[in-house]
Amino acid sequence: MKKIKFGIPLITLIALLAQGCAHTVEKKLDQKEALVSSEETNTDVLKEGAGAVENTPGLTPEQRVEIRSLWDKTHIQIATIGQESLKLRMVMIKDIVSPVPKAAEVNLVKKKIAGLEHEKISVYFSAIRQTNRILGRWGSENERIRFYHLNDLSEHI
Repeated sequence: MKKIKFGIPLITLIALLAQGCAHTVEKKLDQKEALVSSEETNTDVLKEGAGAVENTPGLTPEQRVEIRSLWDKTHIQIATIGQESLKLRMVMIKDIVSPVPKAAEVNLVKKKIAGLEHEKISVYFSAIRQTNRILGRWGSENERIRFYHLNDLSEHI
């Protein structure tokens, strides 16, 4: 009986410590995000990424070329998806303000926009996985799979 009394507080303490660590990571991320200007553009992000690739020590010339190519391709895909989403949002605005709202069409447009946003996130995550592969970041296939399985945000969309 004493083991149970000791085990519950221990489990509670471990859970609270884990929650505290997650909160600390979230605070650090919030601080980093606060340092980024809300006026940053896609061009600024591309320049920052290119600078990071150029200034990262230890990358081979082949890695630099492969990462730049991947990021260029990803940027084009994201821009294309963004244009499609923008067109759909314009259609939705016109439908919403029309004298006779078309609820079925608005709902379909909302569904398509959500699908495009999911596609955009998938493109981002694919680029992250490919970048990590190029950089040789994973010691084993299982390590890579475990990381993406535990951190795959696309499951929550």
